[in-house]
Amino acid sequence: MIEKKESDLLIKENINLLSKQSVAFKKDLVHHSLLIERHENLFMKLIVPMFEDLFGLIASQNQDKKGNILDPDPDLKLKLERYLIQMKKAKE
Repeated sequence: MIEKKESDLLIKENINLLSKQSVAFKKDLVHHSLLIERHENLFMKLIVPMFEDLFGLIASQNQDKKGNILDPDPDLKLKLERYLIQMKKAKE
């Protein structure tokens, strides 16, 4: 009988410990989800516009004074424009 009571107390202590750890894990999960959202916002607000400017610069440098494409890959401008469109869609 005494062993059963001791066993029950040990089980109750373990359950209490697990519930405390569960609460701590939930707090950590909320904190990490906020950090992820913040980093996604940072990416969308800083990195995507920077790439837009960079792709625009590359496309403008790839033309001569008459507007003809200099690169042997004439699809470069189209590829860059497609990347910009994809980034703008991802931004939304």
